[in-house]
Amino acid sequence: MGGERVETTSDELERWAEQKASELGTSRADVTARALAAYRMVDESRERGPNPLRRVQERLTAVDGRVSSVETDLDEKVTDLRNRVIQVKREADAKAPEAHAHPELQDTIDDALDAVDDVANDVSALERRMDRGFENYEDILEYLTDATEETEDRLEAAVGVVVELRRRVEDLEGFDAERAAVGDLKREANRAGVSTAKCESCSETVKIALLEAPYCPHCGETLAGVEPKRRLLGSSWLTTGTRPALEEPETEEGDRTASTGESGFEWGGT
Repeated sequence: MGGERVETTSDELERWAEQKASELGTSRADVTARALAAYRMVDESRERGPNPLRRVQERLTAVDGRVSSVETDLDEKVTDLRNRVIQVKREADAKAPEAHAHPELQDTIDDALDAVDDVANDVSALERRMDRGFENYEDILEYLTDATEETEDRLEAAVGVVVELRRRVEDLEGFDAERAAVGDLKREANRAGVSTAKCESCSETVKIALLEAPYCPHCGETLAGVEPKRRLLGSSWLTTGTRPALEEPETEEGDRTASTGESGFEWGGT
């Protein structure tokens, strides 16, 4: 026994380091440095307190709750936005004559629906990413923040498209109402055999067939009706004032909106 060398723990570590270096294709010094770094991480983790994995799991559970809340909120907003786009389209279709179409309005409606679909796709991508899982909770927090901000931006853009759509619908409704009013005025004049008449407001002569809107081309007053001349040498007159509002067709969607008082595009705070 006196001539034999006693193997120590240090010898075992050196042999292990050489073996690992050979397996990894690196130097023994590099393996030793990695082992020391790993030991420090474990030691620091112990100093921070017991069960560090439990703390990570608790934070992951909290993140999962936030993800579920965001998904639910975005799903509700996407569904609400799509319903409002469809509602605006139905209102526009109901108020316009069957033979009368607005291609530019249809393009805006298509843009609005595309914007809503983009938001829905973003939400679906977020859900798929969450289902696959992440390597650690820091990646989850970073991705969740970025994805939520991007989706909210898309959602805000989609709302802007819908607001613009409603504004254009209102403009077209006003145009159609004016066209209907001037058409009624021309038919009334035709039945009375009147081609020219004086404006009741400014006394200027107006050629009724040339009217494009129910307004006096000289003073801008609203033309309300035709008053044929009563004497042979008298003049016909265009009365001024406010024409009766056109009756809008009743729709099931419109009745429900009127009864509930729902309008606009504001959502409650989250």
